[in-house]
Amino acid sequence: MKPTDEDMIKDLFYSFSEKTIQQRFMATRIIQPRFERMSQANIDYDTTMGFGIFHTFRERTEMVAMCSYEYDVKTGNAEVSFAVRDKWQGKGLGTYMLNLLIRVGKSRNVRSFSAEVLSNNAGMLNLFYRTGLDVEAKLEDDVYLVSFNLVKQTN
Repeated sequence: MKPTDEDMIKDLFYSFSEKTIQQRFMATRIIQPRFERMSQANIDYDTTMGFGIFHTFRERTEMVAMCSYEYDVKTGNAEVSFAVRDKWQGKGLGTYMLNLLIRVGKSRNVRSFSAEVLSNNAGMLNLFYRTGLDVEAKLEDDVYLVSFNLVKQTN
């Protein structure tokens, strides 16, 4: 992600269905504040990392998916987030992005990933379990607090 992607982030947000907004943001939202888009586009590549997937058709490029993590140096944990344009969901982009974040996270000494996932978001929960890593999910209210280690534990 880079600052020039801000308009595409805006376009991606406003393309989402109500269901996608509910599952991604855990609330009904009708606007995305500019400061939020700016923080997604202006990353430092040390404590924050972000990637976009773009599609070009007939000289028009659109962002179809994005992922990011925010790394806490003190804990070694990074919180991950994903967003995929509705018509591109179910095509493996989430798997691709999570694998990319795992590779980058490991190379930057991230010890674990975490995420908050609504209990009815089976697709995202399955995505985490398909990593083959030891996933822990605790249900609080209607939200799973998901976490998994990127480094192997030694006994």
